Amino acid sequence: MAAKHDLPTIIDPFTGEARVLGTLPSDPRLVAALPIYTGEVLPESELKEFNDFPKHLEIKDQNGRGACNGFACAASLEGARFAAGMDHVPLSGWYPYSILCNGVDRGSNILEGYKLCGERGVAPESTVDYGIINPRKLTTAAHDAAKRFRLEFGASYQSWRQVVSAVMLRECLNLSVCVGRRFNNLDSEGAAGVDRGQGNHAVAVQLGLKKSNKYGWMVLMRNSWSTKWGQDGFCWLAEAHIEAGSYFECMSAKAVVDDPSDPENPPIASALANLPKRTTWIPGSLAC
Repeated sequence: MAAKHDLPTIIDPFTGEARVLGTLPSDPRLVAALPIYTGEVLPESELKEFNDFPKHLEIKDQNGRGACNGFACAASLEGARFAAGMDHVPLSGWYPYSILCNGVDRGSNILEGYKLCGERGVAPESTVDYGIINPRKLTTAAHDAAKRFRLEFGASYQSWRQVVSAVMLRECLNLSVCVGRRFNNLDSEGAAGVDRGQGNHAVAVQLGLKKSNKYGWMVLMRNSWSTKWGQDGFCWLAEAHIEAGSYFECMSAKAVVDDPSDPENPPIASALANLPKRTTWIPGSLAC
């Protein structure tokens, strides 16, 4: 039986209504300008079941905060580093979230997270106190260390078949999924319950593919609600989860291999460097 996890709620400053605290939609104009995945979409014959998730990549715990986006970024970068054959360094989800939320637990969006982690990196857990959301409490040592662990945007994925192909090709992804009361209840195949509504939770998808008679191809989801949730912190996602959402965002994560301490291999600019630092787009409108 999966442990229940109720997402916190806040009063939306734009609408005055209570909303689940978690992932916010990115500005659709900026998302539309991103490079869309144009790589190979694998035929059914080339899809194979596998679960290569390494045990040393631990499940994280966002501790009831709206920090899922920061934690998904950290988890995706850990997975991308593993897939690239790099040494494992546990990365802090609190580091990007504290900067994104600027000390107020209000959620964030996937695109802002990628931009931040591409430009400033993700600090190791060893340099960031657990639970920090005030960026002024981040140390110089954390900022310096973060520069060595940068996440690079790969592509924006538009369809479930693209997502399945990407996972088969060992891509690591961040995607938005709708979480409601059903989501806590995993079925006999390990799939989370399907809820309808806004994609309010950012998760890392990586290193696992499974075929289900009920759902078709499913991908392995690494959550950030501790090992007490789901199957030791994991579940399987299917196309049904995406179809039920009012919007869908999915972006691939790549591990940057340049090192600021190596003068012969200096950091390159993030592919998202020219995007605005922050938008004030209100979900449901195109007003800035």
